Amino acid sequence: MTLPPGGMESSQSTEPKPESPQMAEGAKPPGVFDAGMFPSWHRPFWQWLGDHNPFLLLSTVCMLLGCYLVNGALHDEPSNTRMLILLGLINLYEACIIPLGMILIRRKAGTARDGWWLLLFEVLFLVNVTFVNPDFSYAWSVPLNVALWLLACGKVALLFWGLKIGLTLRTFGFMALQLGVIYGLPIVFALTNVDGIVSPKVMFALWWLVGLLPMAYDVVTRAQGKSPEWDLVQNVVRRVYLMAPWVMLLIHLRFSHWAHHSDFYLADAAPALLGIAVASLRLRLDFAWRFAMRLLPAAALFLAMTAPIELRWRLHIADEMLTLTPGLILVAGTILTYGYMASMFQFFCAAVALSVIVCGYVFQDMLLKVVSAMVRFIEWLLPTTTYAWGMLTILVAFVLLGVGSAISLRRQRRPA
Repeated sequence: MTLPPGGMESSQSTEPKPESPQMAEGAKPPGVFDAGMFPSWHRPFWQWLGDHNPFLLLSTVCMLLGCYLVNGALHDEPSNTRMLILLGLINLYEACIIPLGMILIRRKAGTARDGWWLLLFEVLFLVNVTFVNPDFSYAWSVPLNVALWLLACGKVALLFWGLKIGLTLRTFGFMALQLGVIYGLPIVFALTNVDGIVSPKVMFALWWLVGLLPMAYDVVTRAQGKSPEWDLVQNVVRRVYLMAPWVMLLIHLRFSHWAHHSDFYLADAAPALLGIAVASLRLRLDFAWRFAMRLLPAAALFLAMTAPIELRWRLHIADEMLTLTPGLILVAGTILTYGYMASMFQFFCAAVALSVIVCGYVFQDMLLKVVSAMVRFIEWLLPTTTYAWGMLTILVAFVLLGVGSAISLRRQRRPA
């Protein structure tokens, strides 16, 4: 019996080697979604039409257009019953596209892209891009918006669970927080409006609330550490679902100025610029874009300086009347933002320094009294004659002698 060239080892090397359990466990799991979701453009028209399936996009556009038309009609002639019917139809439409989108993504027949688009379209309804806000009365606003927020959180949880995106604090928790702000705005407006008019000061505070959301997300992200690995579709859906609510919050606030007869000032947009500057820390930018992002806090400070007298607060603190302006607020916000963008240590140093400055500004009269009392006490302690200075010097000599003796006696014996 003759052996092939290479001997016994060569003949054995042609056999497939079974995969070891350790390699199977350590290997990266296969992707959940269809890898070939983008077919070629070189194909017949009917095949191109079937691959792209524009009817899903047209359906979403028709749904949004219908909501805008009905919402405009209800704005002229409010009706609680019609509003509930519209909200029910919107949620019914969402109940159709969410499971359909996840089914299409799971299939291995080239339909993953259609499901991807459906789930991206769903975020438009979650963030209330139709501006259907039941804020026409306090009795309806509170329970209805709370119910809509809980329902939206349930939809997001179902969608993340279906896409195998973890329901962590940085994803689901932050998404729920942003949805809470979106559906909480009508409640705030119902509580603070006077004859349908919301104060510009309330709107400015809401702009600050929205502007601080990116910093809250960055803090949570740093606390949780490195994120798990997701594939392309999971990353796209997750990032869209995190960024779209914040963008819609800016649009909602700008629209609310018109809906609630509150003037919009450039100073209102200043907190949003701080939020964009902080959000840029999560992106990989080149030098030019990083430099542009560093200029946003300064631009926000410039916008705050243009605030009118309507955005000033008169505060009675420590028997003093203090005037708080958006410019002063943005000075503190700009310093803290630059510190946060540099490092956490510089952020805390800036926070401590600002706290000292604010306390000094607010309690300046009290601090002046304390400093004056300390100066008088020191003057009382200091001697006024040559004899007294001599006795004080002798006393200091005895004190220094005692300290030196204690140090010498406590020194350990060392070899020569």
